[in-house]
Amino acid sequence: MKPVLAEAMPSLLVEAAALVESALETVFSTIARRRASDGPSEGHDAPAALLESMRYALGGGGKRLRPALVLGGARAVGGRAKDVLGGLCAVEMVHAYSLVHDDLPALDNDDMRRGKPSCHKQFGEAAAILTGDALLTEAIVILATPNLFGRREKVRARDRMRAARELFRCAGAAGMIGGQHVDVMLMSGPSDRTPEVEVEVEVDREAMRTQLRSVHRRKTGRLIQASVALGGILSGAAGDDLRALRAFGADLGLAFQLIDDVLDHDGIAKLEGVSETKAEAAAVSRMAIAALDRFGDRAHPLAELARFLVGRCA
Repeated sequence: MKPVLAEAMPSLLVEAAALVESALETVFSTIARRRASDGPSEGHDAPAALLESMRYALGGGGKRLRPALVLGGARAVGGRAKDVLGGLCAVEMVHAYSLVHDDLPALDNDDMRRGKPSCHKQFGEAAAILTGDALLTEAIVILATPNLFGRREKVRARDRMRAARELFRCAGAAGMIGGQHVDVMLMSGPSDRTPEVEVEVEVDREAMRTQLRSVHRRKTGRLIQASVALGGILSGAAGDDLRALRAFGADLGLAFQLIDDVLDHDGIAKLEGVSETKAEAAAVSRMAIAALDRFGDRAHPLAELARFLVGRCA
């Protein structure tokens, strides 16, 4: 099934894409100038070939969805774009690292990504592993560095720490990586099943549905949840406001992956059917949008983005 874009690209996606492209240039300029210990030692610059593969992994025409969610989360709580530029870059770099590693032969074994050779096909497997590692670790540096994008930022040190904890907990063993691990284990079962095992698998379809939703909420949903929350945290949000942003992000993450299943005719759509999966995605997205009620008109861009994402297929 081909994606259907029934409406114009949401303004949040357009604005975030422009912001993150500019901010990433600042990030790479900073990395290129930085010494390993911030000292004068020769030969400790970041290797040019590594910077090239990092840029390659971050390019290629992605939607920049996660940076848009950071920006939308900030706007919902009255925050400013200039205070969340580090968050925009950090989530995009974590997302890019996850794709680079997912594409490796030991995992999804994908040769193409966003219409061009995947990182390991372009640079080799070893370089791709190191590229992902570098993207992840530089994301940590970005969140920990004040005034990276100028002295106009007004982010408190404790909010930087909260933001880093939010992002990397959601990306870690109980979040994105945990979801990837469960997914790998599900896909690595024996291929030579006997008829008796096939009957057992059929009986266990409900368990498979539950596991797939768990994978979706972790592998895709937790980083989407973290992105929205990051915008709020860097803008000083806490308490009920932060809980509402997390609730929106968690449900949007599931709805987003359900629509991906429909477009790929895979996962839950393959188990339950396209119509049923689209209906579930619509219902979950309505729950997500309802979580934004407390923010009023300031959350309109997030709600618009949610509707756009769920409307990607006919």
